[in-house]
Amino acid sequence: MIWIYLLLVASLVTVAVDAASPGRNGKQLAKVAARMSLPLTPQVEPLVRARLRRRAWGVGLGGGLALVVVLAVGLAVPELQGSPVAPAVVFVSGFAGMGVGAASAAAVAVPRPATDAVRVARAAPPRVSDYVGPSERIGPRLVTGLALAAFVVCGIVAVTGLGGAFAPLSPGEWATSVAGVSVLVAVVGLVLTEVAMARLVDRGQPAMSELDLAWDDALRSMALRDLVTAPVVLGFVGVVGSMIVLGDAASGGGPGSLGNVVVGVLGLSFIVPLALAIGLAVWATTTRPHLHWWRTLWEPYRPATAGAAAAPGAERRA
Repeated sequence: MIWIYLLLVASLVTVAVDAASPGRNGKQLAKVAARMSLPLTPQVEPLVRARLRRRAWGVGLGGGLALVVVLAVGLAVPELQGSPVAPAVVFVSGFAGMGVGAASAAAVAVPRPATDAVRVARAAPPRVSDYVGPSERIGPRLVTGLALAAFVVCGIVAVTGLGGAFAPLSPGEWATSVAGVSVLVAVVGLVLTEVAMARLVDRGQPAMSELDLAWDDALRSMALRDLVTAPVVLGFVGVVGSMIVLGDAASGGGPGSLGNVVVGVLGLSFIVPLALAIGLAVWATTTRPHLHWWRTLWEPYRPATAGAAAAPGAERRA
């Protein structure tokens, strides 16, 4: 199994190298332009191309690094070795790394035009809510909250033993188990994500035209939406981590034991809200969340414009 994971790491890095190549980067550029309904001009194309290339490297290397870290932890923690959910934990951690890598690449990709260039500015600075829709902001908090709830509820059951249904664990054992580590990573991941999103939005947007500014909004929105995937998958890992440890504690009682029944009931109680959260995310895709930035920042001021932020070279204020 370890060889399959290592092959996945190598595949992510290979994909990053391929996506950053000139030929593939050109195809991605055209695809993003069509998806964001923004025109490409000779003035903005080099900038957008460079930022997409950085994003490709961030996705591949971030996902690969996350997989390497998770594999190292998994090999060092006996509870994860041979667990049926271990592959799922590995893969979702890889997705989290991809999101963090993409956002990290965006954080260092803000251009700086010449000091003597005419700049476009806004009357008021944008906010995170201008780039990320409500469902994508609530989702990470909801899943992380579920992870914290699973840790507390399963912890009470594991520490008390429910009158002999489980082999009881000490509070220290529970806190330092996979359950404790995974929920800690989920909560810290959510906090760091919120801070990183705010800092990314607070960065300046030097632009020499409305089209330049619109492209910066579009790419910034992509980075923020990449970033919110990290706490979602980390929260999922947090829920699964608590169930793994509790399931191990109940395994000695046999398939029909009270401990296994409790684990099954608790598992279903957390699966239902997770399924609802996933359903909400799927439903949100019908509202074209990738254009949320356009609806909040540009459409109110360009109601008659269908897809283009402004004519090339325009110097009016946004």
